[in-house]
Amino acid sequence: MKTETLRFFNPCLRLYHYTGSMGTFMMVAQVIFMLHLIYKIYSTIRHGFVKLGIRQTIASGWQCYELMMITLDIFILVFYTARLVISDKTIAAFEAELEIISD
Repeated sequence: MKTETLRFFNPCLRLYHYTGSMGTFMMVAQVIFMLHLIYKIYSTIRHGFVKLGIRQTIASGWQCYELMMITLDIFILVFYTARLVISDKTIAAFEAELEIISD
């Protein structure tokens, strides 16, 4: 029974977000990246839509590019958050199952 649990546990280690020194580095890098995305979204909306208006923003090629980048940034934030939530739920379910098996 113990070896079956260990064989199942090894692939699940990839679900843990931040383990070891590399995990700390990844956490810091991801926090910086997310802050950059949020700042970029805020500044583009503030300086693009608010100052120029929607018509001038859509008329400019570079502003359309910025709008497309904001859309992709929002997708990145949504998918990253969904990945964290799903992996946390999976780890919690695995730990609950492991407690049932070990009892």
